[in-house]
Amino acid sequence: MKNQENGNNIVFGNLDSDDPHVLDMAVRESMGTKSSSILYMGLTLVRIKSEKLFIPLGFSCITRYFHDLARYRKMSYFTILDWMKIGETYLAHREDLEALGFYGNKGVSKLLHLDSALKLHKKKEVFSKIISMPVQEFKIYAQAIKSIPDEAPAYTADFELRENGYYVRGELAFPIPSCLTEYEQNMLFGLLGIGFKALKNNKKVLAVYLRNRLELTLYRPIAAKARFDMRKAIRGRKMKKKKVRANN
Repeated sequence: MKNQENGNNIVFGNLDSDDPHVLDMAVRESMGTKSSSILYMGLTLVRIKSEKLFIPLGFSCITRYFHDLARYRKMSYFTILDWMKIGETYLAHREDLEALGFYGNKGVSKLLHLDSALKLHKKKEVFSKIISMPVQEFKIYAQAIKSIPDEAPAYTADFELRENGYYVRGELAFPIPSCLTEYEQNMLFGLLGIGFKALKNNKKVLAVYLRNRLELTLYRPIAAKARFDMRKAIRGRKMKKKKVRANN
């Protein structure tokens, strides 16, 4: 399986195959080679998702398929998501990218930050930078804010739970996979709800892994006492600071 440059296009070995098993094997083989093309895998994953080719492979949803790929090579599930995002971004901007000579053979991870850059900078400038800048510099450029206000605005994100996922400011931010069981959905909704509520109120969330219900039962009073002692100590420090300022 090799990537071949053909004129002004990149042709990928088995990407046009109609056999889901051929596409799946192509991805799995590419994952294990140093010369693998991230863009090739990303485009293949996009096709498997859009055409629901994961179903003939024995998976009820794309999420389960991606998790299987991650386990297959003992890598992060989020790496698989990044590959698919690279493929989606390339397809969305393919005409502009290929016109500039960007075919994904070098610096393909810059595509992860292309949409962010386009929201902050002019299109012509962005596509010039994606060609000339190294990956890390383009990432910083894509996240840069043009001007910083004197006072940062308060955190006012509007979180809303709907049937198909969580929405932030009216846009779908976290879709809930339809293949999850009702128990899994309720658990996921609960965890996300706690996290979003904390963010909305400028609080922090600490995730604690407990092995069973017994550990949970024992942990709760310990955690409650720890929080009480911590907050008592913080109040004490604040009182001391106030006294020092008053004396000065």
